[in-house]
Amino acid sequence: DTALLEQQLGELAAGRSVGLPSYDFAHHRRLETVELAEPRPVVLLEGILVLAEPRLRERLDLEVFVDTPLDICLARRIRRDALERGREVEGVLSQYMRDVRPAYFKYILPAKNTADLIIDGTKPVREGLELLRSAIQERRV
Repeated sequence: DTALLEQQLGELAAGRSVGLPSYDFAHHRRLETVELAEPRPVVLLEGILVLAEPRLRERLDLEVFVDTPLDICLARRIRRDALERGREVEGVLSQYMRDVRPAYFKYILPAKNTADLIIDGTKPVREGLELLRSAIQERRV
């Protein structure tokens, strides 16, 4: 829901709280519940397609791309979908080959070129967070 996301980013930037929608990934539906997000000096917006959407990129002060080889992405996806979302491995693989992999090459990989910062997704998370923290501090000075 890009339009809602754009609106909520504007609300946060204006100093107003927003109710973020919740999503049930196991059943592929939006839930009735919302999570309150308060405006902060730094708002992190995470999403696999965020950089692929020009209207969202216009609102960002810092664009970050986490670069991870596809084999590692697939292994992580299988683990997450099977363990956390109760999906069958065959269904995960089918969706990956039919939808996810082609979308990666069409939307996600090209968006890497727009990033201000590229983080190596094979390194420990702490290293990536430190790079991100430094980049944010540089932008705020």
